Amino acid sequence: MNTRLIELNEVSTLPLADGLDLPQGKQISLPFLVHCLVVCTNPVIGAAIKKTLDQAHNLMVAIEPRLPEELSDYQFILLVDSGDQHLTLSVLEQAHMAEKHVLLVGDNIAADLMRRAIQLQIRDFIPLDNFEQEIFPAVERIVVQIAQQVKLAPIVSIINGKGGSGASFLSHAIGQIYSEQYKEGIALYDGDFQHGSLANMLGVEPEYYLDNALMEVGSLDGIAIKSMMSKANNLCLLPVKPYSHLTELSCIDEKDIALLINKMRYHFELVIADLSRGLEANHLNMVLSSDIIYVVVQQNIASIRESKALVKQLINWQQIDKGKIHLIVNRYSEKHISISIDDIKQAIGIDSVFVVQNNFELASAATDLGKPLSKIEGSAGIRQQLNYIVTKTSPIAMDININRPGFWARLIGKDTRK
Repeated sequence: MNTRLIELNEVSTLPLADGLDLPQGKQISLPFLVHCLVVCTNPVIGAAIKKTLDQAHNLMVAIEPRLPEELSDYQFILLVDSGDQHLTLSVLEQAHMAEKHVLLVGDNIAADLMRRAIQLQIRDFIPLDNFEQEIFPAVERIVVQIAQQVKLAPIVSIINGKGGSGASFLSHAIGQIYSEQYKEGIALYDGDFQHGSLANMLGVEPEYYLDNALMEVGSLDGIAIKSMMSKANNLCLLPVKPYSHLTELSCIDEKDIALLINKMRYHFELVIADLSRGLEANHLNMVLSSDIIYVVVQQNIASIRESKALVKQLINWQQIDKGKIHLIVNRYSEKHISISIDDIKQAIGIDSVFVVQNNFELASAATDLGKPLSKIEGSAGIRQQLNYIVTKTSPIAMDININRPGFWARLIGKDTRK
């Protein structure tokens, strides 16, 4: 192994979010956005429950003293027994009629009320004095049941290990591969609030932007979201204005982004997120919900060092399954013999590594002309490598005939994920 890479094994990271009350390793992340309604007549208890629930990623919590008439926005109800048996029973029966999952919380609940609650098929009972220890396992069990009832598009997040590594180019190019089989079923999300380059890559002039969608996210349905997106080459793009993080998106609420992405997942086959600026708090829920995460790295010490720190953050602190993470070594060159693929694997700690050969001029041409790679002369090699990446990692069915070019066969020889 290259001796300059040995020092990378000592790189460590700090947790992205501080101040959480949950012990290290106990913070949970739900696989998709879930809405919970807390019904509690005691405002002090209600506030304490909400504070605990707010520690979970992808869980949006509302609190009401009574059960509202409209329950369609909520996947489950957390009912706190008020001591008024008639009131608690009334809420249980209404929730059952609405076919909502219910968790019942309380101490010293009357035996006849518990029997009726079981008859009404409550999902779990949680003692109030042991709430913090038991609530999240109960929520996770409910989410498993909810997941069997909904169909959500997978998310592919493409993250730069170090700025400028090529996540935007790869997001566009990989999106094009999917769009050849899923006509207008692929959504591109531009998470680069500083440069917002995907609109230029697609050669479109957007009428609406992310900030417009976020302003109305609560009322938007799937048709409205699609109508706000820019369309080109069978791709649907939710663009951002350059430097909008200083203007329109300066006070962005990450929960609004999570809600918007969740709505998109109901109406597309796949969502591809360009996270060129790395791992940011605004997009953490999206990354935690991702089925596939590509970390884009380049063949140099600085990029490998920062990519290792990112991967440590994802695995150690955010508890993301290592199997979801794949490295893409962008602008790879066989001539760069001082840093090999095995060096990168060992330094970063991810075995699934793919390469995209060094052709900066071709990538720049595709970007500048706003054309897909398939229409750029000399792009066959890169397209073949991207096809290989998609075929090996795609979370949705893809029918791609792979004939590796000579370069690819000489470089890999066999599947790179050892």
